[in-house]
Amino acid sequence: MGVDPIWSGLLAPDLIDLQPLLADEIASVLPQLLPSYTVDGKVVAIPYQVNIGSLEYRTDLIHEYGYDHPPQTWDELERIAVRIQTGERAKGKKNFWGFVWQGTQAESLTCDALEWQFAAGGAGLSKATGPSV
Repeated sequence: MGVDPIWSGLLAPDLIDLQPLLADEIASVLPQLLPSYTVDGKVVAIPYQVNIGSLEYRTDLIHEYGYDHPPQTWDELERIAVRIQTGERAKGKKNFWGFVWQGTQAESLTCDALEWQFAAGGAGLSKATGPSV
């Protein structure tokens, strides 16, 4: 069964622990990825395809606006993006955008929105548990 890791927590009660059955395969998974597939010490899934979120940024603009590193938090991302966008628009680039993201009507937008809501202190879909990952 293929499933997005965001659903691991919700489905965990109905999934078996794969550690005894797929020890070799699990050992080949990058250690930093395993928490997304592990619930209460039980490995409930393993990746067959790894999709990793990344932040892409322009070092020239980061430096031009006085920053020595890319954003490390959502607040810093917003602050830096707004400053750069405002500065570039003031230079006459009226359609300059400070950041782009997965905003299409798709599962990724729903998952992103829930993650942002939870990260900002809001409850998940279930107040008792919040997001599973």
